[in-house]
Amino acid sequence: MVFPQNVSLGSIPIWGLGDPGAFPSVHGLSSDEKTLIIEEIKRVDGDIDEFIRRLLAVSDEQGFERTFDQGIEIMFKLVQLVSLVFVSCFSNERRREEFINLTEELLVRTFRELKTELEDLRQNIGILDDVLKELSVVFDYELWLLSNIRKQGFVIFATKIMSRCFEELIGAQKHRLALLLIARIFHNIASGKAPLPNNKVMTMLLRKLKTHSDELDAYLDTLYTLLDDEAYEIILAKEHA
Repeated sequence: MVFPQNVSLGSIPIWGLGDPGAFPSVHGLSSDEKTLIIEEIKRVDGDIDEFIRRLLAVSDEQGFERTFDQGIEIMFKLVQLVSLVFVSCFSNERRREEFINLTEELLVRTFRELKTELEDLRQNIGILDDVLKELSVVFDYELWLLSNIRKQGFVIFATKIMSRCFEELIGAQKHRLALLLIARIFHNIASGKAPLPNNKVMTMLLRKLKTHSDELDAYLDTLYTLLDDEAYEIILAKEHA
């Protein structure tokens, strides 16, 4: 998660990307470290733009499936890079709280930006409210993570995940990455960075959106339960009854 001054879906999905000096000092990264990370993020970010143009030109379903999965792999590289900055913010409570507050603000602002862009594509994407609802799941997921880190602390939250629901969290990641990628695709189309696809490709993209949204939403329900102490105690009691 990166939160420089310029917030835009045109940089990385969800979080924007600006000059190296745009990183807040709370990250605790040296100037050289920030520069290296940003340069690599820019490179992978360009790969995503190129990939999106290639994906939207694939009209057969099997080819679309294969190509879309390649995009998830590229998105994973980007998330790994952004995570380097994410982890660096948790060395003390003040930096953690500032990071969480800023990132929450960016998530809300970015979703509003995405909503505006989708309104421009209303004639091409079907029912706008349905698309927004499906995309909102990944924003809910990110906000849920941040909320738990704030309430419990990073170490306690990570420990609970490792002991209670690590497999479920890993299982959710493919769907999270897919939804981030789809949000980026819609942005690129609306901004003119990628061409408007034909009806068949748009239909396949919307089908992907619904599938991954439903799956991530189901994982979220499971994670809510397993990470709630009272609910988890009930589950353990039933298992040992």
